[in-house]
Amino acid sequence: MNIRRHCPSLLTCAVVVGTLAESWNGSTWTVATTPNRTPRNDNLQAVSCVNSSNCVAAGFWQSSASDGKTLIESWNGSRWSDVGSPDPGADNQLHGVACTATTNCEAVGYTGNGSLVSDKTLVLTGS
Repeated sequence: MNIRRHCPSLLTCAVVVGTLAESWNGSTWTVATTPNRTPRNDNLQAVSCVNSSNCVAAGFWQSSASDGKTLIESWNGSRWSDVGSPDPGADNQLHGVACTATTNCEAVGYTGNGSLVSDKTLVLTGS
């Protein structure tokens, strides 16, 4: 199981494992519920926080035994929300995310159609 964390300061930290998310306020860890698209396999692979109320997590969920769909969720300081994301191929997964501002993040992963697989970068802008 992959544990992903991002701590922009000593008092702010976010951790994602599968679809379990926790936040650190400088003294206590708190479990935060994340939306699940399916009971099958939602999997957050990476998280990036600009500050304690602006985090983005990226990963994938499986719509069938083999097809992955991109998964992006955002944290507003009190709850995680599902953010729509494109799925250009039959199998799509995100494995990294980096945010430089509250309205500027990039998520990286791949998309595949049968035996053809290519790397992809999504640029997330806006609130």
